[in-house]
Amino acid sequence: MMNRLASIIAVSALLSVAAPMAAETVTASGVIEAVDAEAGTVTVRRKAGKAEKSARFRIDRDTKVLFEGDSSGLRWFKVGQKIEVVYDTAAKRVIKLEAWPSRENSVPADGGQTLSFYELSLSVAANGQCKLLIDSRRPREGLGVSPAIDQTPVATSAFGGALTYHALGGRLNVVHDFARFRSLDELKAKRFGEGYAKSFDEKIRIADSGGGELLMDPRSKAVVLMWPYQIEVPADWQVSFPGWSQGSFVANLRWPAGTLIVSVRGSNATNENSSPPGTIKVQWADSLRNDAGRTSVLQTAVYPSGERREYSFQLGPKATVGRAELSLSYRGDTPLAIKRLSLTAVYADSAGATTPPPLK
Repeated sequence: MMNRLASIIAVSALLSVAAPMAAETVTASGVIEAVDAEAGTVTVRRKAGKAEKSARFRIDRDTKVLFEGDSSGLRWFKVGQKIEVVYDTAAKRVIKLEAWPSRENSVPADGGQTLSFYELSLSVAANGQCKLLIDSRRPREGLGVSPAIDQTPVATSAFGGALTYHALGGRLNVVHDFARFRSLDELKAKRFGEGYAKSFDEKIRIADSGGGELLMDPRSKAVVLMWPYQIEVPADWQVSFPGWSQGSFVANLRWPAGTLIVSVRGSNATNENSSPPGTIKVQWADSLRNDAGRTSVLQTAVYPSGERREYSFQLGPKATVGRAELSLSYRGDTPLAIKRLSLTAVYADSAGATTPPPLK
């Protein structure tokens, strides 16, 4: 009882000089002093005159939790970040928490803005011509690369809980919209059985809130997600983030002749100390049977914040012959959240059959 009373007194003291937003509601800004994501609590410190005061806030399922304006949960909240609290003094509950990166954790960018990635798209044509699109604008401004899609869903369970559509050229557009998912089982392709299921572990999960995002949590080590489908070009691949800025993200497309490697570096990325935050690098690595150890850089750039840019490059004449496999990897200090994954291509199953016809 005394602990609860002390907490209420601390909250009242913290908010005593805050500006009222509406009847019974006040708002205050401060710095995160401690976070307990499992308990759903955040401790906030702010100046009150010449002194500093701290209070612990507990969120509930109706609390709006934002990081840089996007729904996030507490997993992005870190000690030292700026935070704003909206508190209902009558109901004694938190209405909204919003945090922003601390200066030392922000990615330096033009104009002093924080660089956050919202979308990556990669298109590979049959002749090896490639286009990489990167968007660091907020989703309401972003424009994705979308092939012509028949909006009538294909009836198939081959791709787990993904939505499947016909696309131009006899291809399938397979969309994993994680806002629809409630468990990781919906990501697992049913016809690929136990071998594929073993590639999932505690490092890959659906957000604890029960849908909305796929989380890749490296826990100080790299985490790799192997896609269970072999594909044939032309192919269009797209991944959407709620606003990612930390760590290192890599996408690999591997053919018999070699591997196309697309890497994007955020802040605090490890093993890439020679590259500044925001570095985009595209490489081609020949397979060992062709030319051991040979890797060539196709494109490199330092990406500016708040823009949408396209990069074009050309693969060799035989680079994309045969079927390809996709894998995604991430290394960082915080979980990487993915909102949506889309891959449009001719698909091959484990027995070598390709689509069309639609899988059943």
